[in-house]
Amino acid sequence: RDRPLPQDLVVFGEVGLAVLQRVDHFTTNQTYELSYRLAELLLVAANHEDVYKEKHTEIAEYLGVSYRHLIYTFKQFRERGFIQKQGTAYHINRLALHSFVQKMKS
Repeated sequence: RDRPLPQDLVVFGEVGLAVLQRVDHFTTNQTYELSYRLAELLLVAANHEDVYKEKHTEIAEYLGVSYRHLIYTFKQFRERGFIQKQGTAYHINRLALHSFVQKMKS
């Protein structure tokens, strides 16, 4: 078999797309500081009642930071009024987070 079969090309395309998405994700992680990335994540991940309930360990891994750094940033967000702890979840201040993200973009 000298030439790839059509199904091989589909697999190569899927693998290539997956690699490009990972590179884009990690490029974003290296370009923007954690507070900006976390604010954007909270805005997207919070439900319709503005409640965020994700595992810190998984989010730290996704954002490419240590668990300790993530917890420290959550503490800063609480102090700034961006989030409020409610049991095992957080209620987000959508307006404040959105304003913060807009300031960071400019």
